[in-house]
Amino acid sequence: ASSLAAEPRAQLARVAGDARAAQFAPLLIALLGDERPRVRFFAAQSLGALGAREAVGPLFELLRTNADADVFIRYATAWALQRIGDVDAVLAHASDDSRSVRLGALLALRWWKDARVAQFLDDADRFLVAEAARAIHDVPIPGANAALAAKLATLEPVPNDDVETGFALHRRAIAANLAEGRAGNASALAAYAADTRHAKALREVALEAFAHFTKPEPREIVLGFYRPLAERKPDVVFAALDQHGRALVRGDLSERAMAIATDYGRLPLENAELAARANDARATPATREAALRALAGRADESAHAEAVRAARLALASDAPALRATAREVLAQLAPAEGVTALLAVEPAAPRIERQRGYAALARAHDPRAEAALARALDALAGGTLAADEQLDALEAARAHGSAALAARLAAYEAALPADDVLGRYGFALAGGDALLGASVFESEAAECMRCHGSGGHGAGAGPDLTGVSQRHDARGLLESVLLPQAQIAPGFGAVAVTLRDGSVVNGAQLEESASAVVVATGEGEPRRIALREIASRTPPSSAMPPTAFGLTPSELRDLIAYLQTR
Repeated sequence: ASSLAAEPRAQLARVAGDARAAQFAPLLIALLGDERPRVRFFAAQSLGALGAREAVGPLFELLRTNADADVFIRYATAWALQRIGDVDAVLAHASDDSRSVRLGALLALRWWKDARVAQFLDDADRFLVAEAARAIHDVPIPGANAALAAKLATLEPVPNDDVETGFALHRRAIAANLAEGRAGNASALAAYAADTRHAKALREVALEAFAHFTKPEPREIVLGFYRPLAERKPDVVFAALDQHGRALVRGDLSERAMAIATDYGRLPLENAELAARANDARATPATREAALRALAGRADESAHAEAVRAARLALASDAPALRATAREVLAQLAPAEGVTALLAVEPAAPRIERQRGYAALARAHDPRAEAALARALDALAGGTLAADEQLDALEAARAHGSAALAARLAAYEAALPADDVLGRYGFALAGGDALLGASVFESEAAECMRCHGSGGHGAGAGPDLTGVSQRHDARGLLESVLLPQAQIAPGFGAVAVTLRDGSVVNGAQLEESASAVVVATGEGEPRRIALREIASRTPPSSAMPPTAFGLTPSELRDLIAYLQTR
């Protein structure tokens, strides 16, 4: 083989594995030391295909000498090790001095879904710790989940020089505690959320996991995979709230912590302290809102009386969100007064008051509320309802549950053109919250960041979204999100060009003229192909999946609002 040129050596190595020619194993082991990476790649792959146990040592040596310089070599070698399946030999290398060797062992254990991958959670290299967390959570490997959950209590704050790796580890440790679902896991989440050494964004993730601890949402919180968890009894969080609740409601996550503790019926503040917060004109509107909701959420009449008094006072506030909360509280505790206040909201009022008023009407037990929602549906069907209220009116009517409103909803939806996707999602064109939309954009559920980069500033796989709002109106943005094949940004349409000689050129079409097309293949300079050389070609297609259909209507509306700011 040494007398052959590089490409014939590579093809020999490849074919030996494809043919399952075990007699070539010694030659393939020798080729692991070839000067050409392509030869080493195929030699490793073929040794895996042959299941050659005698190659385990040389494969680990290849990992050592490669030192992660060539990711394709690393992949081929780790893949070969897992195909060979010598678990004991792999575990023997799990504590090797070489980080690259240990990573290869970790990856093989990941492919086997072997819970012993958890030993890497204590590795000295933080990248390997994060890779172990990815393996346990992402695959997933349930047998190692408890070890990942236990890691949360010992994690150091994310260092500024490696935020991506640190966030990946911390988020997965948080998710592991939510999945485990025991009282100790609830306490770990509460303690983490209260620990101000950690990044606020991560503490918010932990606090939200704690908020949904007894009724977990079906999509897990890191990648958005559908992994439903069983509901837990409320008392599983009581010890956590007793121990950490006061620190949480008095810390920088106070407003959300108060709402969560109120929902669990375990808020560690007396009525008088809550009333003082709700009535304090010097406090932030968010603090007053949280205190107002907490009072309204209590079961005793004295708390309700304080809440009604505080709500009446809050109606005079110059903060729209606080006024909206005040009306919601009145509609809950003094329905007649509350519905009167809701119906008095002017069409020119700030959007948040108009939008949240619909949800409050849906919960109010008052015939005037149902009548108001019916008028809103009639206005929607007639095309006269404000664009930024449409989704709120639809969701409120749906939540109200009356037969009359259900009939109106059915009639409205039946009148929508079945083949007009954009028309059916027209509610997303206005009324969204750009700040919430940024969170949707950066969430791993929507996965926009993977291709477009954080904040829409190019990640390479998708176009840079800077200035996208200048190129598209709201409808155009909605079309791009829902129907990514409709309009493909120049340079991002994947094509397969079959030439007259039978060869195929795959890549992204950059441009087309009357005589040629230019295709970026990812290898060197873009290739210019004369039209006369082309036998056939596929139309450009977008690699972007229609992930927006997996978002809630509110998330979609917020995402469009965010894109309109780019």
